[in-house]
Amino acid sequence: MFADVNQLESDILDQIAKQKDITPEVLAEVLDESVETINTVIKDLEDRKILKTTETKIGKGINSNIIISRELTQPLSKAVGETKPQTTEILVRYSYDWIAGFNNSDITNSRPFCKALLGANKLYSRSDIESMSARLGYSVWDRRGGWWNDNGTISESCRHEWKTNVVTRKK
Repeated sequence: MFADVNQLESDILDQIAKQKDITPEVLAEVLDESVETINTVIKDLEDRKILKTTETKIGKGINSNIIISRELTQPLSKAVGETKPQTTEILVRYSYDWIAGFNNSDITNSRPFCKALLGANKLYSRSDIESMSARLGYSVWDRRGGWWNDNGTISESCRHEWKTNVVTRKK
């Protein structure tokens, strides 16, 4: 029995099937929709038992973070039926880069972790980033390299960020 889904639902399910911890914000960017629309569709898919959401806590105390992952309750082909995803060749990957106002001239004051990721010049899946988080015991997604003191102003994340990159599969 196929689920009755529309094109947007099919595209969201396709992206979640490829990356279970993709965020609504990234889905909104990739699918050119509002975050509110994406959240509404995800909630509806959960209510219809097409999608299951799991929350996992990593780290302890101030270093804890909740990782939200979603999975289809049946294979994608059964979930979408005849409404084939239009995003089958789209993948979301993340690069580690400077936030606005900073660049490689600031590298000497960066942590070894940040220097290594910047120097790798690599694209990461969200799963890769969550694996780093599990090894380090804090959310690398949220904190990146860690706390940063900007002349007395304390920030919970460093001067770097995970930039979303929409890439296409090679044929």
